[in-house]
Amino acid sequence: MADTVMAGKVHIKVVRADDLRQHLNRKPAPMAMLRVSVAGVAQQELMKTDPMPSSSSPEWNQEFVLPVSDASQSQLECTIWDTSDPQPTEFSNFLGEVLLNLAKLIPYKGHYIEQVFFVKQGKTIKTEQQATGNLKLGLRLDISEQPRSPGAGAGVKEEEAAGEDAAAREAAAREQERERAAREEQERRAREAEEAAERAARQAAEARRQAEAERARSPSPERSVNKSTSALDASTVGGTRTRIVIAVIEASNLPHGVDGESNPMAVVRVQGPAGTPEQRTKAGNKTRDPFWNEKFVFGVEEAHVPGSHVCAEVVSRGEVVGTVAPIPVRSLLNGQKMSLPTINNGADIYCVDGWFDVHPGRGAPTSSVSSYSSPTKIAGKAQLHLRLTFIPAAGVPPDAVGQGSPSPPPWKGTDQTNASASSASGPRVLPHHFPGGPADIGVVLRGEATPAGVQIESLIPQGPAANSRQVQPGDVIIDIDGTDVGGKSPSEVQQMLRGEPHSPVTLIYQRALGADPLVITLLRAYGPDSAPPP
Repeated sequence: MADTVMAGKVHIKVVRADDLRQHLNRKPAPMAMLRVSVAGVAQQELMKTDPMPSSSSPEWNQEFVLPVSDASQSQLECTIWDTSDPQPTEFSNFLGEVLLNLAKLIPYKGHYIEQVFFVKQGKTIKTEQQATGNLKLGLRLDISEQPRSPGAGAGVKEEEAAGEDAAAREAAAREQERERAAREEQERRAREAEEAAERAARQAAEARRQAEAERARSPSPERSVNKSTSALDASTVGGTRTRIVIAVIEASNLPHGVDGESNPMAVVRVQGPAGTPEQRTKAGNKTRDPFWNEKFVFGVEEAHVPGSHVCAEVVSRGEVVGTVAPIPVRSLLNGQKMSLPTINNGADIYCVDGWFDVHPGRGAPTSSVSSYSSPTKIAGKAQLHLRLTFIPAAGVPPDAVGQGSPSPPPWKGTDQTNASASSASGPRVLPHHFPGGPADIGVVLRGEATPAGVQIESLIPQGPAANSRQVQPGDVIIDIDGTDVGGKSPSEVQQMLRGEPHSPVTLIYQRALGADPLVITLLRAYGPDSAPPP
């Protein structure tokens, strides 16, 4: 062990942040907290910026000084928190963090530098919403070679051991809290679905009673037409009817047709061979970011499930100003599976909860794989937050739900026999089948890794990446779902891209080395030749 260390102080200027994520459906009041950790053990000195009210791009321009006992083993931790949360639970108001190894600043000691860092999800702090944005810091490391304190090595080891034990305990506690929160959320959603089903059943019963009374008053054929059709189409009872519960939660950044003087409403329906009446939310209050939180229940004959779609539109002043691409009802079977004795006699139900892209005007493109964009809202994007629950018809065996059609095979050409080794005769697909899942985003990766990331060689036609019209051949993938892919092999990156059908994956990529990074969220899908049978 060396008898000297590089010790002194680090001067930090917290300049500004940009595009921080929203919290509690509003702009946060962000505050930055700074501290130095040595060999993984956080030091006692903790500095805080002033909170900036209601801002996703706060400007602080505040300076701080923290001691550094050993620059080669020290790390600067800058975490960002929302101070406007009146009752934060554990880490619920955490907006993200920036971690910097101070050893990287040793070659620049004594010089002031400014650098912009990506705000990332914490290594140990995990929240449901992903961190966004970046943070600009000014840094100057003032250190010199100083004698190592007697017993410092033993002290560091003891601190490391104590820090590891504390971190393990914290991680176990957080895991228990996440499991408890997940159970509570599952039970809450199940209760909501059950309540919605019960309300719809009562409405259907009342509609039948009114129809019977109408027939009793007027027995002639001309006047005995079933006037409860609309209500019965949305019923949740009956031998072979599948229930689709559509919860319209909110919308964000709706098209410009929804201006400050209009009151937008959402219109939803389940479109199928038999047709289904539409349901409407209440009108919003002169906003492009309305909050509705209304639920509707539709009944679909089990035989019609394969040909049915969930459709949603945004209406303002009687005109359709935005449309969500049709969502196949059978795709809901890829959502979160729940099984509770109080719902559907304990049979499995399925739930998809996410933000769906809103396309301007009437009619959305049908060539896209799906309109599902992200489990969380994306700033600046027109989206509709829907929670879709699929409750199978009573008495249908699990393997026959949705007509019992088998899961489609993966992208054509992903096995050894179908893979093409040359792009001259068509897109080349890596001949691997990884355990991440049966679906991917339809990209072909170059065979060599680089320190920055992995380059895309080509796009598979009609794949999620090609349909996005944003990803291009030659782009370099540098991050997947918050994980840096620099130095990873193409096989490892391909495995990270694979997953379950209709599951989202977020990429950070560059058009060229050194260019500004781009971000996109795609939905994994099967290949165009492997669609489920009608």
